[in-house]
Amino acid sequence: MTNNYCTLFDSNYLAFGVNLIESLKENDENGIIYVVTLDKIAHDELLRLNFNNVVLIDSSEIEKAYPQLKTIKPKRSKAEYFFTLSPVVCKYIMELFVDINRLTYLDSDLYFFSSPAPLFEEIKDSSIAIIEHRFSFLTRSNIKYGRFNVGWISFSRDDQGLECLNKWYKDCIDWCFQKVEPKRYADQKYLDIWPLKYRNLKIIKHKGANLASWNIANYKIKKINNQVYVDQDKLIFFHFANIKQIGVLTFKTNLSRVLIRTSGIIKDDIYIPYLKSLSEKLQKLDFKILSKKDINHKSFFINILVKLYRGMRDLIYNDIIELK
Repeated sequence: MTNNYCTLFDSNYLAFGVNLIESLKENDENGIIYVVTLDKIAHDELLRLNFNNVVLIDSSEIEKAYPQLKTIKPKRSKAEYFFTLSPVVCKYIMELFVDINRLTYLDSDLYFFSSPAPLFEEIKDSSIAIIEHRFSFLTRSNIKYGRFNVGWISFSRDDQGLECLNKWYKDCIDWCFQKVEPKRYADQKYLDIWPLKYRNLKIIKHKGANLASWNIANYKIKKINNQVYVDQDKLIFFHFANIKQIGVLTFKTNLSRVLIRTSGIIKDDIYIPYLKSLSEKLQKLDFKILSKKDINHKSFFINILVKLYRGMRDLIYNDIIELK
């Protein structure tokens, strides 16, 4: 069976998105990837690259199909609007391409290290498949943003799958903001209720799926026969969130936030291969990763203490990678 995926990104995430596409094509060569481009630069570059089995969709086509988006767009930040589009993109593709039996949404900052076949075997009988953040002890406070991560969501073309997708679409159209509420946060916290509502939902258990900074401390990372393993499971894909570019060839992994050293297998076999590929694309595109500004209202004294703590933490848990 052909696996069908979708993702969305603008030119700011173009290098990430191309990394995702290349890694997925290498590990699922027959998979079809539907890419919604959110600006002209991203669309034109993907046209130039001319990937096989990649279907390009301009976001303007989706906005024509769902006119309410034009009303919503000015009322939400750029990030909030992109979050709003997550279920919209899935709904649009499922309605337009009626031969798709299962569609898997992927965040653009994922990267595949091995075949996703074990995941599709695990979820083969499900209507919906989602994955927990699996927060570590130091990141467990982030549960306020949602138990589940939107990085991978699969919908089957059956009653429960389509019901869930349509409800998620309606929820995000009605409200999708970067504001933490008891039952809502962006497009993500809506997922918390899904296991209670949908009997045929599968929570992915494979530890090699969605390894990330917020859960890596839970596991032993090792190599067996030149493959990276997460405990006993082969690493399938890593979620490269929170990367900061501080120079043309210099990046900060921000693993120091979770008291993890960027060294050994984590550095040599996970981050460096990804960052080398990312750096090449950023240089070709003459782009730099845009970092989000920290907005805080702490007192001057508290800010000084926070900076001192972060400085000591970074010194002990060095998470700077300088590519050669």
